[in-house]
Amino acid sequence: MLNTRSFVCAVTPNVPCGHLVVILDPENDSAISRLSLISVTGSLVFDWTFRRRLSGRHVSEFIIEELPLPRSIPEIQNVRLAYAAARLGMIHRVFAPLWLLLRQLGVVASEIEWKHWWAVTEVCRLRLKVEIDAICADLYGIEPDDFDWIVRDDPKDPKGFYRVDRQLPFRERLTGLAAAAFRALKDGRWSAESAAKLSNDEVFEIIG
Repeated sequence: MLNTRSFVCAVTPNVPCGHLVVILDPENDSAISRLSLISVTGSLVFDWTFRRRLSGRHVSEFIIEELPLPRSIPEIQNVRLAYAAARLGMIHRVFAPLWLLLRQLGVVASEIEWKHWWAVTEVCRLRLKVEIDAICADLYGIEPDDFDWIVRDDPKDPKGFYRVDRQLPFRERLTGLAAAAFRALKDGRWSAESAAKLSNDEVFEIIG
């Protein structure tokens, strides 16, 4: 049986990694593109494509190389995904140089101390994950009905996402909230651009 999620990607400091950790080194060397890639590979849609290829606990690097990525990511979505990945994953002082770089690039506001961007509350982290999944689903070019099928609550599917937040009603799980957020995104009720101006309460109000 596979676990709740299969593909876990994160930004790492300059430290050695074991042989079971695959290092992704994208051709585009910009900090924004690298962080955006972390958001994409951490999305439910990417994880779903990965799970289709799994047959055990370990995976060969050539399978990862064959996994699909969005053909192109517009600048607004690219920055928003990088912003979300940074807030979720760079919660340690070892990432201070990266935060200062993001400040120089305009990804985060210069008047706010970099530690204040860390997403440490449950509601903040959930909001960012929901945004990532909705934006990435749109980048992959799928429709809300397709995404609903990917995140459906089906215990008969051994590779499904029914284990995610299983203790909660489906509408309150990450999968259910992401599906609602993607539908709201496609309906024009929010966007990667408008999300930067919305509070957590406003985002969850928009997606119901």
